[in-house]
Amino acid sequence: MAYHCYHQTPCPACGRHYVRFDATEACPWCGSAEAPVYDLVEEVVHYARQTLIAQGHLAIGGFVPTTLADGYVVRAYEALEARRRLPELPAALVAAEAVQSWRLADEAEQAHWERFLVAVLEHWEAERHRAPAE
Repeated sequence: MAYHCYHQTPCPACGRHYVRFDATEACPWCGSAEAPVYDLVEEVVHYARQTLIAQGHLAIGGFVPTTLADGYVVRAYEALEARRRLPELPAALVAAEAVQSWRLADEAEQAHWERFLVAVLEHWEAERHRAPAE
């Protein structure tokens, strides 16, 4: 179980696709902070909690990404499942190991993904034991 993220707003300055998940996040390619903020961290954690309740794990199996933003969903779920299985590992280590395995060429893009995953993992820690909304 997962969900599709239809956020398709490219960077207004350079036209490359990324999700500005926080007001402090700039485009990893051009450094612009013009893109609208999209609270993907909250959204991913919300749906991940529902997924965990429904299926007992966060593996998304046959999920087929249909948008560029779905890549954020897939990668976040993978990091959340790794953290769930290895809760003693710090969020920063889980994020760094995940990003390193993707072999991204650009250091700014790597840093962007690490910040995104750390934000997701930290928000997960804050929310995971809260009772689900009715």
